[in-house]
Amino acid sequence: MLRSLLVFLSVSLFLFSPLIAQNSDSDTSKTGWIKIETNLPEFFIVVNGDYLNHHYLNSGDSILVSSGKHAFTVVGKDIDHFQFTADIPNDSTLSKEILFMSLPRIPRNSFGVLTDGKNLSITTDEQSEIFIDGKSFGRQYTELLVSPGKHHIVLEHPHQWNC
Repeated sequence: MLRSLLVFLSVSLFLFSPLIAQNSDSDTSKTGWIKIETNLPEFFIVVNGDYLNHHYLNSGDSILVSSGKHAFTVVGKDIDHFQFTADIPNDSTLSKEILFMSLPRIPRNSFGVLTDGKNLSITTDEQSEIFIDGKSFGRQYTELLVSPGKHHIVLEHPHQWNC
C-alpha cells in the first residue's frame, strides 16, 4: 500500500511539474520599462496604488516594473492626481507622453505627503509607547507614512492606561 502511494505521488509530481515550473517562471522573471515624458518639472509615479513604494521622477525617466497591465498614478505638485493604465511589454520600454495644458488653481494631491514621507503623526506623553498594526514605533512622538486603509493603533503606558 505504501509503495503504491509513493509511486502515485512520484508520477503525479512528474506529470504536474511542467505546469508548476511554467507558472513560477512567468511570475517573477518578466519585466519591462515605462518611460514618462511630461511637462511637469518633478513628479512621483505610483504603481497599482502602492503609495509606500512610490518613484520620484523627472521627465524622460523610466522605471522597471513587471510586465503586464498596471494602473499608474502621476502625482505632481501643481496637478490633481492623473491616472492611467498601461500594458508593459516584456523586455521592452513603453513610452508614455503626458502633457498638462491647464492646471487647477488649488490641486488636490498627495505630493506633499510623498515629498515629506509621512501622512500620520502621533504625540503622547513621554512614557507611552506607540504601536501601529502590532509594531512598535517608539515613545512620545512619531511621524510616518502608512498605507491607505484601516490600521490598529495602540498607546501603552506602563503605569496608567492603554488605549
